[in-house]
Amino acid sequence: MNLSSKLYLGMLLSGFSISSVQSQAEEPTLPYDEIYAYCLDGTVSPAVEILKRKKELNSEDEEFKTHFLKRFEGEIDSTEIKDERMKELVSYFRDYWHKSLLNKGQQYERELMGKVIPHLMQNYPKARETKIGPDNIGTILSEYIHSEGLYTRDRVSKLDPYVDLVIWGAQKDSIYTVVLDGNEFDVKVVGLDDFVTKGWTEYATLGSHFSGGWTQDDGIYYVDDSYDIHSEEFKVSLIAHEARHFLDHQKYPDMPNAEMEYRGKLTELSMAKETMYNLISFFILNAAEESEVAHSVANYKVIHKLSEAMFNEDFVTDIEKWKSKDIHAINRAAAELLNS
Repeated sequence: MNLSSKLYLGMLLSGFSISSVQSQAEEPTLPYDEIYAYCLDGTVSPAVEILKRKKELNSEDEEFKTHFLKRFEGEIDSTEIKDERMKELVSYFRDYWHKSLLNKGQQYERELMGKVIPHLMQNYPKARETKIGPDNIGTILSEYIHSEGLYTRDRVSKLDPYVDLVIWGAQKDSIYTVVLDGNEFDVKVVGLDDFVTKGWTEYATLGSHFSGGWTQDDGIYYVDDSYDIHSEEFKVSLIAHEARHFLDHQKYPDMPNAEMEYRGKLTELSMAKETMYNLISFFILNAAEESEVAHSVANYKVIHKLSEAMFNEDFVTDIEKWKSKDIHAINRAAAELLNS
């Protein structure tokens, strides 16, 4: 897959099974939900302005503000890369993400390729035997990372709207039995550990949010330390969501990414119980009717369609109103939308 492609062919994005590592031991004084919503929609400039206006902060929030502004307030990222593995390559992607997140809509992919290609030519003998271009650079980059004893996705490609780079050092395979639409099937599930980078969403949110899992041709991949494998979050928001992608990719290989995510999120809501209202809250907070980010568009469509079905309204944002509805009724409504 090339760096400028919009959709994976051998792999679909995760259901954005969000993993949060933000600790809030002290009472927060920052609007984290608003800050992260901007970041996950691919722009950090509004978040920078919010933080610059905030003066009276507790120690935890002050630390977050200092780190965030150190990364994004200036023309360059002045935070350090602590992991020495693939440090030069990761630095190229961080520079690209930094510019892209601060200047949403501008294209910096050619500049990124201008750094990555010479790096490959210098460090990967196979690259010197191949004419590298937009159609094969993602595959060659993936092969190079594997040659260094590390893991990455099948092809380095876009996690809308930016070219993503996820690298890890260890993984373990399992087999899970999944039931969807009344059909039972086995799928390989791979737990990932020892990360070098978790991609642009982790970079944008200082590690608080990142894609917790995704689907490739051979199975489902997930960040191991992000889930309790006995939890509903794991069984529904990861496994069931990604299994939906796994099936849909086989049936509808040309389906737009936002529609794939819409169907994955409906699958979650058709099955969720104890996580139901947290899911709805997250979808509301991170929804955008128009966006380059497939998840933002899918979040909007899910809440819009369910609001029509359950309240005969366009987009219900009041979570207390959602809580007035029986969870099983929401399950049924989501299943009906999915089937339609």
